[in-house]
Amino acid sequence: MKKLIGILLLSTLSFNLVSLDVSAKESEEINEENPIIEPIELNTNQIQELQDLGFDNDEIYSMSKEEYDNFGNLNGELTDKDENYYKVVTNLEGEIIESTEISEEVAENLLDIQNNQISLLAAKVKETKTTGLLKMSLSSSKLSGGKILLKNSYRWLKAPAIGLKDVVAISHGANAVKVKGTLVSKHKYSDGQGVHNVKASATKLNYYGVAKTFDVKVIGADVSPYDQHGYISVQVEKANKNDIKSNGYGHYTHVTLGITGTVDIKSGNISIGGAIKKTAMNDVMVTFKY
Repeated sequence: MKKLIGILLLSTLSFNLVSLDVSAKESEEINEENPIIEPIELNTNQIQELQDLGFDNDEIYSMSKEEYDNFGNLNGELTDKDENYYKVVTNLEGEIIESTEISEEVAENLLDIQNNQISLLAAKVKETKTTGLLKMSLSSSKLSGGKILLKNSYRWLKAPAIGLKDVVAISHGANAVKVKGTLVSKHKYSDGQGVHNVKASATKLNYYGVAKTFDVKVIGADVSPYDQHGYISVQVEKANKNDIKSNGYGHYTHVTLGITGTVDIKSGNISIGGAIKKTAMNDVMVTFKY
């Protein structure tokens, strides 16, 4: 995993070679629409408590005080986690050519290959397709009072160079019910001025789960956006006193054209209405006991 982080940093540097220029006025507008986050300083115990809730270090180090306040009073035990990597290939018109689940090792190798092509990027060799690399992980943490925190995280290790509107979601079995007021979601990206927070453009919540729609950014201040990542989380509890365990599912749908905003959620599945060009990543799943 440390190797992958190092490759990602080098990948970011190469990606910036083809960044888009924006004016000072446009930069101000970007920062106004997507405000820069001021990370909170946390002690060792606080960091460990967040890790027990399914947060990785990169998520923790970009966390604002407002964001931390959603979880700072929770004491949990990480009980299960499922993580997948995906390769997403699109052409320059946004049509998805390929979407494949891959291993972490293959993801590392693909990022290595990209970094070896820095000179080609700098020379502005015309490409006919773009390859994105996505990581998604679903975790469950047992809280006090029999509640469970479900958290679905995603990170574009390399985002396709096309504007998109994507959907991240959690669904669960019928024997789990959501705790009111516990839905939290974040989408962030970095550019030359810092880490930005992006508001979701739509929210879907029904009996079987929750979903958020958000924009993957292609224009940033000083350099093109990179390290786009985020999560959606919600607490659930047993539907009746005889329930013992249930399943949670993490979903991510990558949309390049035509989304209408209609999202339907069922246990173990989501569907996107009106999207002409889309692909759903293979789901991640956890089993948790109350």
